[in-house]
Amino acid sequence: MRRYLLIGALVFPGCTDTLKSNPFQVSVDVAGGYATLDGKWQSTSGRSTGEVPSINAVHVECDRQPAVCTEFLARMITKEEDDLGGGPYLFANVIRYRVLEWSDSHILARAEPRAADVELRIAILDKSAERTSRETGARGGIGADPSQVNHWTLK
Repeated sequence: MRRYLLIGALVFPGCTDTLKSNPFQVSVDVAGGYATLDGKWQSTSGRSTGEVPSINAVHVECDRQPAVCTEFLARMITKEEDDLGGGPYLFANVIRYRVLEWSDSHILARAEPRAADVELRIAILDKSAERTSRETGARGGIGADPSQVNHWTLK
C-alpha cells in the first residue's frame, strides 16, 4: 500500500495546493532485523540530477536476514533537470542494494547499476539516512566520470 501512496503523491499533484511526499520517518527494529525509511532525498551536492531530481519521494525497506535493502523511488524530472531537454517526466524506480554492514549503530548497503556505485547509509541512533552515487565505467557504463559524485540526505 505504501508504494502506491508514494507514486500517488507525484502523479496527482493537481489534487493538492503543494506537491508532497511521504513524511520523513526512519524506523529500525534492530532485534527483528528490519528497517524502513520514508521521505524525500535532498541533494547536498549543490545540484539536482535526473538520477534523483529535486521532486522525489522515497520508501526504503531493509531486511537483515537476506541482507537486502530495496529503494522505491518516484522521480519527477523537470525540463531544467533533463540533460536531453525533453521533460517533464515521471518515473518510478526500484533499486536493490546488498547490505554490507548491519550493526546496532548503522546499516551500509550498496547497489551497483551499470553506470554508478550507489551507497545507502542509515544511522540507527541518529535516525538519519544518506545516499551517495559515484559514476563508474567498471560495468560498461559509457562516458562515466568517476569525479562525478552526488550526495543526498533523507528529509
